[in-house]
Amino acid sequence: MSETVQVFPVTAWTVGPVPRLGFAVMKFNFITSPMQKIEESNEGPNYALTSAQMRELIEQMQIALDVLDDSGE
Repeated sequence: MSETVQVFPVTAWTVGPVPRLGFAVMKFNFITSPMQKIEESNEGPNYALTSAQMRELIEQMQIALDVLDDSGE
C-alpha cells in the first residue's frame, strides 16, 4: 500500500527578528498545484519563533540537509 503525502512547494520565505517582543517572524509563500504560477503563490501565516525554537529548527533542518546530501539529492 502506498502512502500519499500532500505537499505545498515553498516558493519564497521571509524571516526577521522582532527584538522588542523577543522572537522572530517567519512566513512561507507556497503553491498548491503544479499548474499554479510562482507569481501567484499563496502567502502563509506569520509564525513567531523564540530563539530556542529557531535554534532547534536550524538543527533539524541541518540534519535533513545532511541526509539529502548523503543520498545524492
